[in-house]
Amino acid sequence: MMRPPASMRTVLLCGVTWLLPSLGWAEETAPAVPRAQTGEAAGQPVLAVPVVDEAALIAKLRSTTESDAVAAARKLAETKTASAQAALFDALAIGVSPKVAAAALTALAAQKSPDALPILQLYTRHRNPELRKRATQGLAALIVAPDESEVAAKSPVGKKPVKVTTKSGPTVPHEELAPKVVPQLIFALSDASAEVRQVAAEALGKRREKSAEPALIKLLLRKDSAAPEALGLIGGPDTARALGEMIGTVPNYLITATMGALLRRPDFGPEPMRTEVVKLLGKMPGDQPVDFLTDYVKATETDKETKARPSRAEAQKIIEQRTAK
Repeated sequence: MMRPPASMRTVLLCGVTWLLPSLGWAEETAPAVPRAQTGEAAGQPVLAVPVVDEAALIAKLRSTTESDAVAAARKLAETKTASAQAALFDALAIGVSPKVAAAALTALAAQKSPDALPILQLYTRHRNPELRKRATQGLAALIVAPDESEVAAKSPVGKKPVKVTTKSGPTVPHEELAPKVVPQLIFALSDASAEVRQVAAEALGKRREKSAEPALIKLLLRKDSAAPEALGLIGGPDTARALGEMIGTVPNYLITATMGALLRRPDFGPEPMRTEVVKLLGKMPGDQPVDFLTDYVKATETDKETKARPSRAEAQKIIEQRTAK
C-alpha cells in the first residue's frame, strides 16, 4: 500500500489533534442520563426539572418594583427551605412595603413553622390592619387543627379528591405553642379591625377555647357579629343563661345566631338546658329562629334516642305553631 505524501499526513494529523479534544470535552460536559430514564427506553419524553434560583429570588425580595418583590415572596414560600424562610423573616423584620409584607406573612402562615412565632407576634401590633389580620391568621394556623375537609388523599388526574377521615381527626400543628398564642388571639378580639376580630374569634371557636368565653361574651355585648359562632362552639349552660339576660340589649339576630349555634352542637346540654334554648328561640321574632329549630329537628330525626327528648318535641311544637296558617 502506498503511504500518503508527507503534506497530506500533516493535514490529517492536525485534523485528528483538533478533533480528539473536542470529543473529549463533549463527553465530559454532557449530562449522564441512565438509559432507563431516556425517552427512547421509557417510551416517554424526559421533562427537565425547573431549577429555582433562590439567591435571585432573595435579591428580588428587596426590589423597588413591588410586583417583583411580591412574586419573589410567594416563590420563596414554595421552596420551603431554611434559607428562604430566613429571607422572609429578615424582610419582615427590616421592613418592606405592605403588599410584600402581606405576601410574606401569608407564606409563613401556610408553612406553619414555629420559628415564625416571633415575627407573627410582632406584626399583630402593626399599624396596618391588613397586616395584623395576616399575622393573626398565621398565629391561628400554628394551634388550630385544619378542617377535616382539608385532609384529602391524592387522587388520579381527572378523579374527584377522596375525603379521608380518621378516628383521631386532624392534629394541631404546634399545640405546645398554645400558651403563647391563645392570649394573643384573645387580645385580638379587641382589635380595631373587624376582620382581625373575626379571624381571632373563628380560631378560638375552632379550638373550643373555653378560656376565651368571657372575652367573647364582651364582644357580643358590643354587638359584634364575630362572636355568635365562636360562642356557640365554646359556650355551655352559663352562656345560654347569659343570652337570655341580653335580650333587649343585644340585637335579636345576634342572640338568635348564638343560640342556634349552641343547639347545633351534639355535646351541648344537659337536656333541660337544651330545652330552655329551644324555648328561647321560640320567643325570638322573625324567620331565623324557625330555621334553626327546623335544622335541629332534621339533624336529630335519625337518632331514636332524641325523638323522645323534650327539646326535640318542643322544637317541633314551636315550628308547627309558627308556621300554621
